[in-house]
Amino acid sequence: MPAATFAIGLGVTAVLIAWGSLSRSAWGFIPIAVGYGVMQLVIVVSEARLQDSITGPARATITSVSGFFSEVFAIAVFAGFALGSLWFSMAILVAALTVPVLLTAFVVPLALPAPVNSVSAEATET
Repeated sequence: MPAATFAIGLGVTAVLIAWGSLSRSAWGFIPIAVGYGVMQLVIVVSEARLQDSITGPARATITSVSGFFSEVFAIAVFAGFALGSLWFSMAILVAALTVPVLLTAFVVPLALPAPVNSVSAEATET
């Protein structure tokens, strides 16, 4: 998946989740669900790209560390929601959570290296 597709997926995710959370109706769950589905697609593809780009014995360690920091970030988000709920509604908090996702969408095309094509790399090595 090219970096531009990642960026578009993250941008669509942010817009759909924010729109659904701010709609203040039960129909808002549809764009939220689609947004989280798109985000899960981007996460799965990015994790696969990470594993594909790592060679050697460090592969398991790097993917484990990546998963660990993903979980640490999730706990930080939960703590932020708990603290933020003292001042803001859940709809505002969910919409605010899309801001980092949208900012990431702008950074991805600049920071994400091209995917490694493991099939062609294996063919040239033999």
